[in-house]
Amino acid sequence: MRVKKQKQNRRTVRFYKACFAFREPYKALCDGTFIHHMLESRLGTVNEALSGLLGGHVKVFVTRCVIEELKKLGESFSGTVLATRRLTTARFQVFLLYLFKKITCFLNHLPNISIKLLR
Repeated sequence: MRVKKQKQNRRTVRFYKACFAFREPYKALCDGTFIHHMLESRLGTVNEALSGLLGGHVKVFVTRCVIEELKKLGESFSGTVLATRRLTTARFQVFLLYLFKKITCFLNHLPNISIKLLR
């Protein structure tokens, strides 16, 4: 990676650490086509590439629907299916339930906020 690009990446990561409390190990949710491109381009494993880009340890996740999508794409993606099975599978039912609870809590307080703003 070029020095200028590497410096820009470090600044971006530092910004996210300071403003949004990102910390290692970074968690990355990857799409099937991204993983397929990494394997076809022979850029190394997804973990190594993202670790080099972010400058720290990365934990890569895929979902079950990504694996199913890759299976439906046919034989040309069979190597990618094997590679994605080795990665950690994210359980999104738990995450979506948590997110749904947070959104409903926010929406329940929304009328109170808008009434205060109108006064």
